[in-house]
Amino acid sequence: MKWFLILVSVGLLGFCFWMYLQIDHPVSVGEKLTGLDIPRRTKAIHFKRESNDFNGDGYVLIVLSLDNKDVGYVERQCVDNGYMDFKKSKLEDEPMMAKFYDRGDAGLWKVIEKTSETYTIAFLNKSKNRLIVYSLNQ
Repeated sequence: MKWFLILVSVGLLGFCFWMYLQIDHPVSVGEKLTGLDIPRRTKAIHFKRESNDFNGDGYVLIVLSLDNKDVGYVERQCVDNGYMDFKKSKLEDEPMMAKFYDRGDAGLWKVIEKTSETYTIAFLNKSKNRLIVYSLNQ
């Protein structure tokens, strides 16, 4: 009985730790912000979350590296969700995204939410196999 309780306790602690990691994992946060189904094998190149404890203002910046197969999978979702073609739209008007693409890059982008309190944008850079998500809360 004693060993059973120890095994259950260790298993429960392990499960709680795994759930904690899933809540703030860059892929999970990116999925919540964009509504896209991002493959779990995706690697985070950059993940930064800063917020003001007093009023909750802050931002999240996520840069994810996708393999070729996953770029196609995410691209189909982007097209289905109304993302605009980078070459035919004004992504350069979005200054936060300027450092994540070069003039010749191909990709899709969308302002997901733009209110007086929240601004969220996502950019799928097909040339570099990256998904960039930026969200600002004021």
